[in-house]
This record gives sequence, C-alpha cells and structure tokens, in this order.
Amino acid sequence: MYSSDVEIFLKLEMHMLDCKEYFLLSTQDHPGGAISVEVGTSFDVVATILSMEEVAKKIVAMNGDPCFSVDSKKRNPAIVLLGERDLCSKVICFLHLSEGEVKKYISMYKFHPLTGILMRKFLDEHLFGFDECDFDVGKCGLLKGYSRGMNEYCNRLNRAVSEMRKEASTKGGALSRNFVRGAQQNFKSLKNLFNNLLSVRSKILVVRVDLLYRDAFGVEEFGSRKTYQQVNMDRVCFIDEAQKIYGDGLMGYAWKLEYGVSRGYHYHMVFFFDGARHRHDINIGIQIGMTWGRQTDWRGTFHNCNAQKNWYRVCGVGMFKHSDKDLEERFNVVAGYLTKPDYHGKLILPGKQRSFQTTFCKKKKEGRGRPRQINKA
Repeated sequence: MYSSDVEIFLKLEMHMLDCKEYFLLSTQDHPGGAISVEVGTSFDVVATILSMEEVAKKIVAMNGDPCFSVDSKKRNPAIVLLGERDLCSKVICFLHLSEGEVKKYISMYKFHPLTGILMRKFLDEHLFGFDECDFDVGKCGLLKGYSRGMNEYCNRLNRAVSEMRKEASTKGGALSRNFVRGAQQNFKSLKNLFNNLLSVRSKILVVRVDLLYRDAFGVEEFGSRKTYQQVNMDRVCFIDEAQKIYGDGLMGYAWKLEYGVSRGYHYHMVFFFDGARHRHDINIGIQIGMTWGRQTDWRGTFHNCNAQKNWYRVCGVGMFKHSDKDLEERFNVVAGYLTKPDYHGKLILPGKQRSFQTTFCKKKKEGRGRPRQINKA
C-alpha cells in the first residue's frame, strides 16, 4: 500500500477521534502490540478492580489466612500485613474506592470469579470508602462520630478475607473455569470459520476495525434496553450495507460487543475477504469505518487496525495464504484478541443477548485450479 494512503487515513482518524482521551499502550490483552486505551477517573477505578484478580489469587494461595493489623508505632497508625507490603498496598488502594463505585461496576460487568467474591465480601462488611484521615486516634479511635476504630476495621477486613478464602476453596476453581469457557468456545468458533474459508479460497484478506461512538454512547444510560437496542440496530444496518458494497467478496466476519467505562459501547470486528479479489486492506478498513459513520448518522467513529501493521509483534491482519508457515500463529493473534476472556469483565446485556458472533456469508465452490502444495515443514 502506498504511503500516501496511510497518511490520508491517519489524518482522517486524527480528525474523527478525540486524541486527548486516548493513549497508546502495549498490553497483555492485545498480543499484537499497541491499542488505544481510554484515560480518566473511570479508567483508574477499573484498573484498580482488575488488579484484584492477582491479589485474590495470591490470597487464596497463602498457607494461612492473612492477618491485617494496625501499626501504631508510627505517628499516623496504618494498616499493615506482615511480609506482604505490596499486597497490603494494593488491598488498601482497592478499599479506597467508594461503595457506590463498586456497586456500579458490579452491575455492569461479570468480573473474574475470585475478584467478584472478594468484592462481595468487602461489600458485606462495608469496607469500601476507607480513608486513613477518618481515624482520629486522639479521640479514642472514633470514626467521625461513631465507634469504629482502625482495629475494629482490621477485624472486619480479616473476617472478609477469611470468608473469601473459604468460598474460593469450595467453588472458586469451577467458577474460574466457567469464566473462560465461553472465550474458549468463541475462539474455536472463529477458528472453524477461518479454516472453512481457507478450504474454499487459498488467500484470505483479514481486516480488523474497531467501531466506536463519538459521545461514548451508553455511558450515562448503561443497561437500559433502549440503549442496547440502538447499538444492536446500528450493527445490523451497518453489516447489511457492508454486504451490499462488497457482495461475494466479503466471505465472512465476526464481531464482539464490549463496553468501556469512558467510551461506552463499541464493537471489535474482523472481516474476511476473498484475497483473489481484494488486496488493499488499509483502504478497505477506511471504507468500512466510513460506512459505519454514515449508517450511524456520524455518531460513530472508528479505528483501522490494518493501518498500523508495523506496530504488532505478530501481525494478525492483512493477507493470509494457506501456504504461509506462520499462518496459525498469525491467526491466533487476531482470534485471541477478539475472543479473549474480558479483562474488563464480561459485559452484562439485557435478556439473553449475545456479545459475540461469527458469520459465514456465502459458501463458495472449489475451483478447478491446480492442487495446493502441502508444506512439509
């Protein structure tokens, strides 16, 4: 693809996205390389909650119940955990969240089971909203007018952690397996689609586009049926238009609906084109994004992943040939990203609506071309 095409796309995308709300970050949930991530107070809250997965796992793996206590030797007494300073700091950071914030995100997502258990136990003990400044030791450990000193707070914290360990030991393993089972099934479904397409065409052009909304649609009205119905209808109309534009050249596609705390509902979409008929993946990504914009009356914006192939450690987009030695590795990147267990939690949708789907647009007959050569590597 000519460099001018890339320049045109970048100028277009800079215009369509408010770049102040995004930054580029290489993360574990994007094995290909960089991805746009929203920044702000909400992002900090979610990041704090997500960090509790590793904390919960470590707590469960301990030989005995961790015992939080008050270190009164310092000028300002503080909660400590013997031998686990870093773990204690993360727990305290988590407890600084307000109870209202935690309840809000529990209603929006299904977090990792261990994180969910920990959150529920802390909520049961009303531990959130912790602030060291609220404890006035000079007033006999009173907390803003009612008796609940730091030692008592530690006792409730230890009780919550102990209850969390008990519940995790009995059903935590099964819950964790169920949490990732859906992602594994989606991965298998997407891989079957790709293999079926390769069975009828030797070259597949893979285009991945993220479809977003300018005004973070759904942030203020998350969970309302009206909001979801609009998001769902936008996708249906967009797909219909894309199929009209590309016809038989569009062989299949897959989509996943997610929800960002500051950018609202958005879709991750992968399109599979007949590689014998289409080659210019960057231009196709732009056209797909512009189609999304038109179908949403320009409420929608987009991110064209194919325009930045050089950012990826393993490129999971572009042209795929059945004879490529790295075919499986490259496909696993794009499939793994689209079907990964949601590190931001599983999106809770109205009713029994799905958040992921694969579609084989039209079955094609095998031509009479020369037989394929099988790699002997």
